[in-house]
Amino acid sequence: MKNEEKEQLKKQVEDFLEHSGGLSNNRIYERIQDLEHIISREKFVQLLEEWAKEKDSLIKKDTKDDWYIHKNNVDKTHETEYYHTVVDWLSNNLKIESQELNHLTANKAKKGIHQWRFPDIVGIRKTNYHGGILKVANLTGQKYFPEIWSFEVKKELSKGNLRNYFFECLSNSGWANRRYVVVVSDIGKNPKIDDEVISEFRKLSLRYHVGLIQITTMNTTISEEGGSSILVECPRQDLDLEIMHDLCVSLPEFKDWLESLEEVK
Repeated sequence: MKNEEKEQLKKQVEDFLEHSGGLSNNRIYERIQDLEHIISREKFVQLLEEWAKEKDSLIKKDTKDDWYIHKNNVDKTHETEYYHTVVDWLSNNLKIESQELNHLTANKAKKGIHQWRFPDIVGIRKTNYHGGILKVANLTGQKYFPEIWSFEVKKELSKGNLRNYFFECLSNSGWANRRYVVVVSDIGKNPKIDDEVISEFRKLSLRYHVGLIQITTMNTTISEEGGSSILVECPRQDLDLEIMHDLCVSLPEFKDWLESLEEVK
């Protein structure tokens, strides 16, 4: 691999870590689109090790968890590692078939254009299909749609970040029938969301219709000790087809997911 290609790859990894918070080298390799066609896994790990040791590199190694992080995300939690936990909980408890979205597969745009634009996870509740196959090519001409849910995953919810997380979810998931902030809490720490925070969230939800789910875990595995539930319900809203169309254009992975939906009788 030429030096110019290495620098391009390094920038791609830095951008990935800036948005994801941090992941193990294997997860980074798996999540960056088409990386396996560019470099072997072993060589990629070697490059990560080299970049992490460079004095001014944005790529840093978290030796405690063996994760690689963007230097500006040193104190940030790694929400992406909990996506699979959320997907499992949605399937087992709400009968929602869901899929996480990789924001880095979005078409390139100027910095800030994609901020608060893409949800973390999207899903459908098969029992709410109304018949007919959703065809993205003729999105605005369809009469029937499955009930589509959209989720923003967070590690904690407090007075300090409540409004920020609430409106982030509204911005990137407001097009869906139901949209939720999902707080994944480690039961070994302080999993309980403050009652005042829930009350304030409910007030905002009455006007803007965003729901709240809490899932308690033990080391990313869903806890059997309870505490996981919908804390604030989100009433069904109409789909915003115009925004969905824009998402299909800017995030091909979202379009692929919609086109994969099949009629359930």
